[in-house]
Amino acid sequence: MIFKALFLLFAFFAVTLQPAEAATQFTAIDWLCAPYTAFGSPGCAIAVVKDGQTVFAKGYGLADLNNDVPITTNTLFDIGSNTKQFTVTSILLLEEQGKLSLDDDLHKYIPEFPQYPWKLTLRHLAQHTSGIRDYFDLMTLKGMPIGNNYPDEDYLKLIYSQSELNFPPGDQHLYSNSGFLLLAEVVRRVSEMPLARFAEENILTPLGMNNALFLDDPYRVVKHRAGNYGPLPDGGYWSGISIATNIGDGGILSDVGDLAIWDENFYQNKLGNKDPDFMRKLETRTVLNNGDTIQWALGLRHDQAGGHHVIRHGGAYFGFRSEIARFPEEHLTVIVLANLGTIDATGLAYEVAELFLPPAEMLQSNPATAPAIVKLSRSQLEPKAGAFRNPATGTIWNVTPNDTALTVATSSGFNFELLPIEQEAFVPVGIPLPGIVTYRKVQSGALTIELAVPGQQTARFQPITYNTATGNLDQYVGEYRCRDLNLTFVLSLEGDVLRFAEKGSTNQIAAQATIRDEFVAQGGQTQIRFERDEDNRVLAMRISLPRAKNILFERTSS
Repeated sequence: MIFKALFLLFAFFAVTLQPAEAATQFTAIDWLCAPYTAFGSPGCAIAVVKDGQTVFAKGYGLADLNNDVPITTNTLFDIGSNTKQFTVTSILLLEEQGKLSLDDDLHKYIPEFPQYPWKLTLRHLAQHTSGIRDYFDLMTLKGMPIGNNYPDEDYLKLIYSQSELNFPPGDQHLYSNSGFLLLAEVVRRVSEMPLARFAEENILTPLGMNNALFLDDPYRVVKHRAGNYGPLPDGGYWSGISIATNIGDGGILSDVGDLAIWDENFYQNKLGNKDPDFMRKLETRTVLNNGDTIQWALGLRHDQAGGHHVIRHGGAYFGFRSEIARFPEEHLTVIVLANLGTIDATGLAYEVAELFLPPAEMLQSNPATAPAIVKLSRSQLEPKAGAFRNPATGTIWNVTPNDTALTVATSSGFNFELLPIEQEAFVPVGIPLPGIVTYRKVQSGALTIELAVPGQQTARFQPITYNTATGNLDQYVGEYRCRDLNLTFVLSLEGDVLRFAEKGSTNQIAAQATIRDEFVAQGGQTQIRFERDEDNRVLAMRISLPRAKNILFERTSS
């Protein structure tokens, strides 16, 4: 049986690879996945699709730890956010049918959605440029366990209750799962059927994706379904359990074979009117209001990997990880589906892709394009040290010099170095951030930092001075209520540490002072900014999470 399978795999390679070369590549993939073949380990399934043919497909590790069921190419995984490209495709099919337009105002289909000062379109939702706060962050703040079986109305009510946006639609890009729940609701109202049924009838069935499905019933028995796991400190595993029924931002179960079929549809479209350019719409890059073109498209994004252009997306949900990385110029796609939360599906997909791609030097190692590192003395580096804050995100960089570079520790928990390429320009190393960091002197004479990453908005950091005074923290103590979330936080003082907790809860979280009236908590993932009235009294605070910004809590007592 094994020899028969290998023979078929070699046959697929006939037009592109010699058998010895293919065997070497297969062995290399086995080596990459060796950690997941250890006894009792969860793992992954991998497929490599070249020129429309699946040239490699194999499972590693266990799908079910309780019963020692191995992962095979037929194992179904939750693909998480890779579902988003199917949701957008459903919208595009309705557009092709003349039932809606991507540039329609959302209120046309969901009139109860809040009125903001700006037009908010379906395209904004699909591009993550809507500014709508992410419902996962809102749930976290409100103390609603993610993965519980809430009615769809509860998720939508949470989104509708927000009186403000993160930013005006189209001004910025900020990933938001909320937009895809709303797109799913638009599909339901326009097609008069749930997204799961619409996608099955208009995408899955026409393509012959006979194993994939939207899991809109958490109690449904699904054959070949993988469990999902994460490591425990003692060496064992926890099993993640989700009974959520919300779909649109996620919700598809699939094996690698069905996703290979999906991938080929980007080259030969079989959906809708079979327009050969139909799938190109998903790949169209986003243009922001200021004219900047970024790497994000519709449910997909453009990146570089190993010097090659890749169109991709990943997924992560309760121990599941997924990656679909398509290299269109080489007609090569690598699909990784995993049921262990510590597997870097994107990194693994790129490592596998390197085995099949033609040689191409990485950008940073290409002498023709990579900037050369220059030597700056410590005395030249020291003036660039300090604390710098991005006012758009609240993220703080603490920059310190060493003998050859600048070391950065961020308020969100990342550490990396900045190597000089010019007197005022640096490249980040030790973090996947393919950009240039530039110091610029503003009119006041202060140094600011700009981080320019291709395809993204330039991030600007301003110098700050930490608020080290602790004697006036009692001015922040009191109760603060958020009308949008129907939620009250109590701020208290324990020694010289400010703490906050939901009213009635003993689960207090410590906040660290940064600059005047601003604090960070939970490793920098939560920012707190206090607002004052004309008499300099604290009257409110705004809490920001990574994807839900400036949520207003009005002070009700001190």
